[in-house]
Amino acid sequence: MLKRKLDFIDLNPLDWTAYNGAPLLASVSTIAGGVGFVLDNPLAPFAIAAASVLLLCGGIYGAWDITVWMIRNRGKT
Repeated sequence: MLKRKLDFIDLNPLDWTAYNGAPLLASVSTIAGGVGFVLDNPLAPFAIAAASVLLLCGGIYGAWDITVWMIRNRGKT
């Protein structure tokens, strides 16, 4: 049986922002946009568009971060 060492990494503040802050802010923006649609607020579509952009940027950052991690740790596994 092959045993491997499990190595945990420490997330820096930028990772915490991308992985937790952006989705939280996007969820709040989506809810605010939905409430804005119900109340006929003209800025409601912009709130939902901002949520979409935040989720897109967070996803791109996450994919980039995982790709860079895989390249750096290619020889360690």
